[in-house]
Amino acid sequence: GQQPTKGGKIYKIKERITMDIDFKKIENIFRQRTLSSSGGLMPAAVLVPLYEENGEIKVLITQRALDLDHQPGDFCFPGGRAENNESPEETAVRETFEETGIQEKDIDIMGRLDFIVSPFGIYIIPIAAKINLSAVKNMTLSHDEVEKAVSVPLRFFMETVPEKYTINMKHEFPSDFPFDKIFGGKNYQWSKPKMIEYFYEYNGDVIWGLTARMIKNLCEIIKSKDSQSFKKD
Repeated sequence: GQQPTKGGKIYKIKERITMDIDFKKIENIFRQRTLSSSGGLMPAAVLVPLYEENGEIKVLITQRALDLDHQPGDFCFPGGRAENNESPEETAVRETFEETGIQEKDIDIMGRLDFIVSPFGIYIIPIAAKINLSAVKNMTLSHDEVEKAVSVPLRFFMETVPEKYTINMKHEFPSDFPFDKIFGGKNYQWSKPKMIEYFYEYNGDVIWGLTARMIKNLCEIIKSKDSQSFKKD
């Protein structure tokens, strides 16, 4: 079918709605709804593994294999895209096992960090977890995906201000973009998109990008919930 608008243009109707629409139904839908992402974003999750050794909490980070086509050599947390309607926690645990050999029984899920929407159209939920020390010591890395694993004291991240760089992006429009539908047309004052990148360096290893953002968020969450414990001496 077709539906004319006020301006006279004809738009195609994708489908006719046969259900009755009322506020009671809408309210019930939203009360039962779980949070998702819009715009066709791909859901993904990573595990942020913490473990304790000799009284010190450490963060376990893996380096991507050097011969991968996508982001070789980057330091990251184990994770990936969801499969078969997995929860973020299930995705993170599965990917951790595939990459490091750490089993579900050795992973104690603590909770979620703030989600991140990557510039590449992926919706990422980081999951903080406590890992058994014995499992860390007996990891079996999948060298098809992982070059090595490193451990960094959480205190280092808590006390270190990461380097910060701002990348200015620019708009690129398709040739048929409908400027005539926008007030101001081609002279419309678009907001200038920016992307902030953080960098940590520990023992010669550089941790940046989304992983650095997650680490910074982890530290902010811990400090905000237990600020008295992290006051300077």
